[in-house]
Amino acid sequence: MKPWKCISLASVPLLPTMLSDEERQYLFWLGSSEWTGAGDVVEIGPWLGGSTISLAAGMRANKRLSGEKRFHVFDNFIWVDYMAQRAPLPIRTGESFQPIFLENLRDYRDLLVSYCMELPDELLPSDPETMQPVAVAAGLPLVDWPSNKAVEILFVDGAKSWSAFRHLLITFAPVLAPGSLLVCQDYKCWGNYWITALTQALSANLEVLHVLRENTVAFRVKQRIAPELVLQLRDVSLDEGIALVRAASQILTDRSDRLGAAIVATGLVNFVLDKSGDLAEARRLYDEVVAAWPLGGNTHNLKRLRAWLEAHLGQSLPRGPRERTLAIHERLRARIDWLVGMPPRALRKTLRVLQCE
Repeated sequence: MKPWKCISLASVPLLPTMLSDEERQYLFWLGSSEWTGAGDVVEIGPWLGGSTISLAAGMRANKRLSGEKRFHVFDNFIWVDYMAQRAPLPIRTGESFQPIFLENLRDYRDLLVSYCMELPDELLPSDPETMQPVAVAAGLPLVDWPSNKAVEILFVDGAKSWSAFRHLLITFAPVLAPGSLLVCQDYKCWGNYWITALTQALSANLEVLHVLRENTVAFRVKQRIAPELVLQLRDVSLDEGIALVRAASQILTDRSDRLGAAIVATGLVNFVLDKSGDLAEARRLYDEVVAAWPLGGNTHNLKRLRAWLEAHLGQSLPRGPRERTLAIHERLRARIDWLVGMPPRALRKTLRVLQCE
């Protein structure tokens, strides 16, 4: 039993978020149980504060809380169109939502320090959300951190490219002491090969510690990461990148997370197209990912990858036997979950109806 699964979030306000309930429980647990006060807590990409409030509430509940240690959050706080799908707020594209974030976290302002800073993202076809036109404020500084200020927990949910994640690793490497945690929320999200590849390239320094059902994977720092080591990772060859993503996928397979391993493997398709533009190889790797997808596993990430690849190919992909089988199993799983979630009386009535059909 994962210790954070016992956490009740009844007292933590539910703010707009893209995190699962388990991820919110995990963040509260990190703040309340794993944070020792040996260093600060840092979050990259808090959006409207759904993750921030979970961590902050955990820190508030922590008996080791010290006034000297703070919770630092970094974001450019600039609204883009796709955000309205998750939170229909009266904000126009290019406007700052930092005032709304701060209001959402008003009860934790004594812990919180927020910074309006940017990451060096490049525009990637593999991440359509970065392609949104945004009126970025001129002169917005890049995320920075003092080299003598220890960080114990670094939660990353805003590094949307190789350049962005590499910049974070270079910036925070000097202050991530052995035993500190690097928590990657986008680890198991389709196409995010830069997170899986870069953490795998640093496997001598990082060990997989916690694997959540959805998206998040946490690493414990085994030995301090030299910034020079990350500087060398400006680029990798096609073969090197493929090997790194495959190795990261295999680690999750070894931990019995077959669905997570398949989601990580979707990054192979994106990496090949970003690196070489080889559509034929990307198509072959897509078929490989489909073949490895576990029956009954949620196919949300696979569907997004498929739609993205079809857009690049300029044509629809034929659905093979495996994809049709996956769709059948997913429908069956949804029906079972629906039945299991029904109150006993309604469940008995439904089963009687089904028996009569």
